[in-house]
Amino acid sequence: MSPAWDGGWDMRRDVNFLNQTMEEVLAPLPPEDVIQSSREVVRNYLEIGKNKVGRIKWAEFELNGTFVRGGIVNATQMSSRLIFDWTDDQTIEEIVAHAQLDGVKAGDLIEAKNGGGHYWCVPYRKPGMTAGAANRLRAIFLTEALFTEILDMFNENARLTPAEKHMVYQVTIGLNPNRAAQYDGVSTETRRSQLKAATLKLDCHSQIALVRLMVSQLIHLLYICESETSNLQLIEQFGTRFFGPSARLSVQCLPNGRVMRFWEFGPVNGRPLLVMHGFLFGFLVLDGENEFLKNNIRLVMPLRCGYLDEKTASGSRQLEKLASENIEDLLLFTKCIFDEPVPIMGHNMGGMFAMLLAKTRPELFSNVTIASIMLMQDKARKSSIAAKFASGLKKLAEETGIYEYAAKQMQKKVFSNEYAARHVLGRLFRDSPHDLDVVNGKRGSGPAFDWFRQIAMHCIDGFVSDLSLISRSQEHSLRDIHIPVRFVHGPGDPYTSVRELQTFASTNTRATCKILADGGHYVSASHPAEFWKEISWCFEPRQ
Repeated sequence: MSPAWDGGWDMRRDVNFLNQTMEEVLAPLPPEDVIQSSREVVRNYLEIGKNKVGRIKWAEFELNGTFVRGGIVNATQMSSRLIFDWTDDQTIEEIVAHAQLDGVKAGDLIEAKNGGGHYWCVPYRKPGMTAGAANRLRAIFLTEALFTEILDMFNENARLTPAEKHMVYQVTIGLNPNRAAQYDGVSTETRRSQLKAATLKLDCHSQIALVRLMVSQLIHLLYICESETSNLQLIEQFGTRFFGPSARLSVQCLPNGRVMRFWEFGPVNGRPLLVMHGFLFGFLVLDGENEFLKNNIRLVMPLRCGYLDEKTASGSRQLEKLASENIEDLLLFTKCIFDEPVPIMGHNMGGMFAMLLAKTRPELFSNVTIASIMLMQDKARKSSIAAKFASGLKKLAEETGIYEYAAKQMQKKVFSNEYAARHVLGRLFRDSPHDLDVVNGKRGSGPAFDWFRQIAMHCIDGFVSDLSLISRSQEHSLRDIHIPVRFVHGPGDPYTSVRELQTFASTNTRATCKILADGGHYVSASHPAEFWKEISWCFEPRQ
């Protein structure tokens, strides 16, 4: 189960849980008080929950009204989802339609058609934008429940009554006491009295001062909407450019204070499959959308630190720390996102992460699929161009004073042009006709040179960190997994032969191998229908 974007609060589940557990929790009380106290706890929880804001929705525009992106912040689960197709959400679609028809400008307060709130338009400048970049507008969907949470957050000591809070909301959205009274079916004097009391409690000397105070406090909503997505510019641009609107980008806050960025592909309500990506992860998802729909697969792909990051690590110690933190974060992420054991798939170098996670916390996963694993264990492969490339990067990482400089130079000079991308990919896959066809665009979604340059420029740390983890963990990781494991592999894979794979898989009696009829290392891109059909084994019921 992913963050509840369409609700944010599962009332029935929570009430059932409270009813089942409160008798135990309240056992120290006298028996006659247990039932009464339990009911009171549930009743109070429901009262709080009715007014609790689960979601904050927003849409961002250029000053001319052109839609840029939207977002849904799940305040309950501390998650943020970015939206690039405005038709994905009815609320965001409504304000975009209004902007296209009538325009939007800073200061607008536009009432929603259903009367459930207002779109509050405020000037906004995205973090990281250059000095010459134009400002934007952000329209935040402001409901009374959301307004009340902000009011309570900054004015706890004012001790406003519910009626006074309601009146402050009405005044802020532009209603005077007369109209507010008509709207609620009460006398004007009642509303005036409540407004006067609220103004005094909030230490304001006029209605204008009250509105000014509320607007200044509502600016906090900009921070809430941006706090977890402020450092997503690079990954956002990559996803928009190469994956398109089918890739849903989100951010999940973790209990350890860090965040996990992740993409979702396929049907929103499809069968979930957690994926540990490899270095060239574009090959896995670029040709999979039709297969995700056909096989009802919702691919959840967390992006590990070190991939599409602006910063560069300083050496091996920092990279080893990065690898261990990635393991910790992935386990926490799995617990946050899924309510029951989920199938996990590791692709390419991500296979090691999938095996380590399954070995460390087997109760979180139903089974493991390892696709196109990269072993390179025999002598021929250890001397291949790919092995030399990986070995050289690992050696650089050992030199703390050199690695950061060398990595930046590679990013800026070596991988920054298409010629280099063509040459590197051509040599890495020269022994696999199927993979060369994928790289050159003869099969699949088109030439990989452009998105490969972006990955090579901004994923070196992740790649080297993964290499370090693989060299330390590969030999014993599979042997200690106690849930079903299946390897899916192309017979023409230039980095791991069928014989190597079968020898490796034999170390675990629960592991099986499925060798596809054709394909190389990136068989997911060259033969997507066969590949994803086989991956669907992970959803089959187990004895």
